[in-house]
Amino acid sequence: QDNRAIRRAIQEAGISGSAVRIIRTQDIVVELIRCRALTVESADDMLADWANNHRFKLKLSSFRELL
Repeated sequence: QDNRAIRRAIQEAGISGSAVRIIRTQDIVVELIRCRALTVESADDMLADWANNHRFKLKLSSFRELL
């Protein structure tokens, strides 16, 4: 999960959470959609694959929700 990795990175770096810009997986995917390097449909297929095969779930049913 992104949250676990973010907490660990902040802890190991010894910095406050507000002192660093956090870019999450969903932020990267949304940017790829916005620059037309990825379609919403392809991104949603990845979302389903992550949930079904990699135990990585985001709290959204489609990346369209973030656009």
